[in-house]
Amino acid sequence: AAKQSNAVLRRAAPLASGKYTLETASQVKGTGKTSIERASFEVPQEGGGPQLSSLCLLRRADPLPADAPPSDDPFRYEATRLVPHLAGPVSQAATPNLSFFARLYPAPGAETLKLTLDYLRDGKIVGRAQPPVPAPDASGRIAYVGGVPSGGFPPGAYEARLTLAQGVQKAIASTRFDLVP
Repeated sequence: AAKQSNAVLRRAAPLASGKYTLETASQVKGTGKTSIERASFEVPQEGGGPQLSSLCLLRRADPLPADAPPSDDPFRYEATRLVPHLAGPVSQAATPNLSFFARLYPAPGAETLKLTLDYLRDGKIVGRAQPPVPAPDASGRIAYVGGVPSGGFPPGAYEARLTLAQGVQKAIASTRFDLVP
């Protein structure tokens, strides 16, 4: 059962703007087997136009208890805790809908916000959606959750790219995934 499950470790760390590399190491206690991963990311400066969090392909959404206290968990959406798909191919049979999540951070100003979600295969756009921009939640954060049926895409390597436009300024976030039958 342990081999079939996922371990989730959540830690929040406030970071100043700049470029970072996150290095993680894990070890299986029984075998001593070790795994090391590195991921580069950038924390942008505030005030330079609209911004997006990373775009995440979602694995699932877990309901929260009705009495769950308020939280600043970035993966909390309404009454659910979103769980990102971190690695490995995505099965169309097990995943009838590809769902994505991002946080939107508009620049101060009255310009209208516009979202575009493109699906690319081999660098070419094979699907496009222009979903409405969600309203901010009670804390003022804007969360985008949306997607598309996976059956509309043949198996292969894809990139999902979310663009937030505010006036002439744009912010872009993307994620890659492999779709298998």
